[in-house]
Amino acid sequence: MPVHPCFADASEALLQMVGVDTDYVKACHSYYTVESHVRLLAETKLGDALYVKAQLLPSDGKKIHSFMSLYRASDDTLLSTCEHLMLHVSSKESWAEELNLQLQCRASPPL
Repeated sequence: MPVHPCFADASEALLQMVGVDTDYVKACHSYYTVESHVRLLAETKLGDALYVKAQLLPSDGKKIHSFMSLYRASDDTLLSTCEHLMLHVSSKESWAEELNLQLQCRASPPL
């Protein structure tokens, strides 16, 4: 199974947790992935149950920086890691923009 859909689903869940939901996207705001680094560390087989652990790293008003690890559920083997840098954009204007303060507080992990 390709690992990229697992990380894409986990990224979407992470964004929803900080308030980037369907209504937010309908209001012409979103995040675009501008950089991604994937490490493939072990194989997985069709039918393996998998899970992702995600960390929100220190970010600023326009960026979210995350680190994710993909594991096989049966033995907790680390299969892959992925680091994302996502940029907050106005899809209406097609440029990067600052977050509103409420969303910025939710998207910034405590230091």
